[in-house]
Amino acid sequence: MLHLQVQKKKIQCAEQRKHSNKE
Repeated sequence: MLHLQVQKKKIQCAEQRKHSNKE
């Protein structure tokens, strides 16, 4: 379960970075 949370956080960070790069 903890792994899932970490993965989710990683994905969120990656998505945020993608949005930042686009901007």
